[in-house]
Amino acid sequence: MTTHEDIIELTRQMAKRFEKMQKAMDKRFDAMDKRFDEGTTILGHIQQHLGKPFEQFGRNVLSKLLKTEGYEKVSLEAQKIKDPDSYVAEGSTEIEIDGFSIEPPVVVEITSI
Repeated sequence: MTTHEDIIELTRQMAKRFEKMQKAMDKRFDAMDKRFDEGTTILGHIQQHLGKPFEQFGRNVLSKLLKTEGYEKVSLEAQKIKDPDSYVAEGSTEIEIDGFSIEPPVVVEITSI
């Protein structure tokens, strides 16, 4: 017959096993967090270096697409437009447009990761 002491001993053993499992899981989570942080840092560096070139790439792709649609003279340029009253973005007195064309009328936002 199972005694009170048997149950207490079983509970202690289970607690020890759980503690070992918890420590193993903590190690895995710590390792995963470290890898995730490293990956985030790498993506940040990639984004930092590809930002402007990626915007130019996006403008080139869209220009070619528009030319295939018959807009032969399209020219998309990056523009900064003054917004002294912060109408578009509160606290900002300038609007940055990644691709802008008057003819045909095109406004493009190009965003990387």
